[in-house]
Amino acid sequence: MRLLNRYLAQLFLNFAVLALMMAEAAADPSAILAQKLDDISSIQAQFVQTTHDSRGDVVSLSEGQLVVGSNARFSIQTSKPYEQSLVSNGSDFYTYDPDLEQVIIRALVRDVKQVPILLLGDADPEFLASYHITLVDELNHSQFLLIAKASDSVFEQLNLKFVGVQ
Repeated sequence: MRLLNRYLAQLFLNFAVLALMMAEAAADPSAILAQKLDDISSIQAQFVQTTHDSRGDVVSLSEGQLVVGSNARFSIQTSKPYEQSLVSNGSDFYTYDPDLEQVIIRALVRDVKQVPILLLGDADPEFLASYHITLVDELNHSQFLLIAKASDSVFEQLNLKFVGVQ
């Protein structure tokens, strides 16, 4: 009987350790986000960007559509509060303001810390390592909260929500 109890206790302990290891591996939000980003070849979506000040008050709100491909190619069409187009062909960055009838062309800065939309087209593990990542997994979407580790980051916080991913 003692041998059976010892065997059952060891078996239970082995299962508990295995369950903890599986839960830890499954619960790594960085790995889950990296896999989601690696699986994406292109994105087309509507967006809402909210900017807050240090007190948490909303400073600005913009809406529009974006299309992101690989190799730093993207198009962002902002409709609110005013129309603006931001386009990259992978090497150049174009800003078009219809109200001003003006186009500005610059070399694209391929630094995900300065241009986070690049993350959606080319997953960058180094970028993910510079954020604390939390996963909120809901029934019909996954939401990732990225909080910058460095105080000099362009964005203190990014919120990525994957809804209806195909």
